[in-house]
This record gives sequence, structure tokens and C-alpha cells, in this order.
Amino acid sequence: MAELANPATAAAALAAQRFELAIELAIAGKSPYPNGAAFLASDLPGFGQMLARYARERTPVVIVYPDGEERVLTFLQAVDHPEAA
Repeated sequence: MAELANPATAAAALAAQRFELAIELAIAGKSPYPNGAAFLASDLPGFGQMLARYARERTPVVIVYPDGEERVLTFLQAVDHPEAA
């Protein structure tokens, strides 16, 4: 059986649990999370780069912290602004 090169971090384990709960709640029609949200552990290496990618893609993100705290981020669509004259 293969092993993970990097063992799960505290926040990664919690994020996995929250993701599983989100699936169960979505099936029951009671999910508090945005549709298509990514669950991202705050203590992963490369967290900033992953968050930036989701922001560019405008993918909702649930950030999970090692203490169990979480934040849900959603990104607005870009607005075309007329150029300054």
C-alpha cells in the first residue's frame, strides 16, 4: 500500500472531515457551503499559491485552520471598467 509523502497536517485532517460532512449535508439539501467549494487547509505548504489559483478561477473556498476555525470565501465576477480618458 502506498503512503503519502507528506502526512496530513492538522488542518488537512479537519478539512477532509468538513468535506465529507459537506457532501452529506448537500445530499440532504442542507449544505451551508457554496456549490463547488474547495476545502483548503491553511497549514499546507503552498497554501497561498492554491488560494490564488482558486481566486483566479473564482472558485469558492472553505479555509480550514488547525484549531477548527473556518472561513468561507467567494469571489466576485470581474467587472469591465471603461478606461480613464
